[in-house]
Amino acid sequence: LKLQFLYLIAADLPPVRGSLLTMSEAELLAPFNHIADQQGKGFRSAMIDSFNCWLKVPEAKTDKVKSIVNKLHTSSLVIDDIEDNSQLRRGVPVSHSIFGIAATLNSANYVYFLAMEEVIGLFDAGDDSRFRTVLTAVTNEMCNLHRGQGRDILFRDRGVPPTEVEYLSMVRDKTGGLFRLTVALLREFSPENRHLDFGSLLNSMGAYFQILDDYLNLASTSYHKSKTFCEDITEGKYSYVICHSLNAWKERGDERLHKIIRKCTDSLELKNYAIQLMTETDSFNHTLTALNTLYAEMVADIEKLGGNPALQALLTKLHSQTKKKQEEAEKPMMF
Repeated sequence: LKLQFLYLIAADLPPVRGSLLTMSEAELLAPFNHIADQQGKGFRSAMIDSFNCWLKVPEAKTDKVKSIVNKLHTSSLVIDDIEDNSQLRRGVPVSHSIFGIAATLNSANYVYFLAMEEVIGLFDAGDDSRFRTVLTAVTNEMCNLHRGQGRDILFRDRGVPPTEVEYLSMVRDKTGGLFRLTVALLREFSPENRHLDFGSLLNSMGAYFQILDDYLNLASTSYHKSKTFCEDITEGKYSYVICHSLNAWKERGDERLHKIIRKCTDSLELKNYAIQLMTETDSFNHTLTALNTLYAEMVADIEKLGGNPALQALLTKLHSQTKKKQEEAEKPMMF
């Protein structure tokens, strides 16, 4: 009875965006839409299309899954920018710098629940068993996402960098959670290949995506244009590259890099010196090695699952970003 009541509510919900929005609704969504309207990488939509080469989900359901995942992902970015005190997102000022923290938090949290309403709308009234399965999967992975993000914040705020094992465990929740949630939604509406176990592939993809982001944040000039120069240093973030270097310097009894990271500095001089210290510990090459290993694991997993040229091409395109930076790994670009 409770589930049927939820279905009835979902059926009467207005669309999230469009000409029927009242001014107050548009204002509520403005902080979210400020980022949603900027062109992102498009990786998650491409990922859904790639996995659909295996799962063959009808287009109408696939589009709804894309909408749900886009809302969850963009909302998490908006909140992440507050938690990290970021300045830019997708090349524009972050939402909370324009609309304020309170309105931005409310907008992002509101869209989380609009996405959940769309999840409810995927099912017909009386389809309780499948609805419970998906709702459980979505809830579990959203908890994992917040658990991983919370651990990331605690590492930073306590000033204790994670070990490599702790870091990989954290990103498995923080980044891998939304990947697993996405495929769980698709699988429930798949007419074939529902037996395939994507667990290993999705976990590797989550780790790869986060470590690549960590690497590009410090080494990519194009990334600096859409965010800021070496933003992870300003945020005091314990990224994969930074953690490797910190642990290497700690073994030598040297605290210089850690003191710079703890300052959350905007100083170009200090940032450039931090890059120099990370280069001295070979941390960029270590990160490239980790990315190459994860890429090989993903390729192997795809082959075990029967092959998927679309997904292979997507991952190869991602990995090409490391190839472009390979020659700069010994001495990343400094400003």
